Amino acid sequence: MSLISFLILICAEFSASASEARTLFHKVEPDEDRLEVLLKTIDQNQSNTSKAYYGLCEAMMAEYAFWPADKYDYFKKGKVKIEAAIKAESGNPELRYIRLMVQLYTPSFLGYSDQVQTDLNHLRFNLKSAKLPQEWKLKFVENLIATGKLSESQTDLMITLKKELKK
Repeated sequence: MSLISFLILICAEFSASASEARTLFHKVEPDEDRLEVLLKTIDQNQSNTSKAYYGLCEAMMAEYAFWPADKYDYFKKGKVKIEAAIKAESGNPELRYIRLMVQLYTPSFLGYSDQVQTDLNHLRFNLKSAKLPQEWKLKFVENLIATGKLSESQTDLMITLKKELKK
C-alpha cells in the first residue's frame, strides 16, 4: 500500500472543517496526490468556506487531467462550487481570495478573470475586519503577491494592504 493510499484511508474517516481545510490546503504546495487526499477529506457540506476550498481543489485537478474535456470538467465543477459559496456568503473575504487564486491561474480563453479587480477591492476593504487569525490574512495577501500574476497597480494594492495588516 502506497503512502498516498494509506493517507486516503485515514482521511476518509476525517472530515475537515473550514479552518482545517484552510490549514491542510496551505500546508504544502498541492500536487495531484495531495489534491486527491484533500478532495476526500474536505467536508464540502459543512460551510461555504469548505465548499469553496473543495471547489479550489477540484479546479486545480484540471492541471493533472490528460484529456481537454476532463480538464474542463474539473475546472467547471470547481468554479460552480466556488461561485455558489460566494453567492451564499458574498461578504466573506476568504471566499474572494479562493476565487482570485483560481482566476489568476486559469487560462484566459476560459474567460474566468472578470472578477479579479472586484475581488481585490473586496479584500482591500474587508480583509482587515474579517474574523480570521491575522496570520491567515497576511498569508492570503502574500500568496496573491507571490503569484506574479497581478498588474503593477494590483500588486501595489496588495502591498499596501499587507502593510496595513501588519500595523
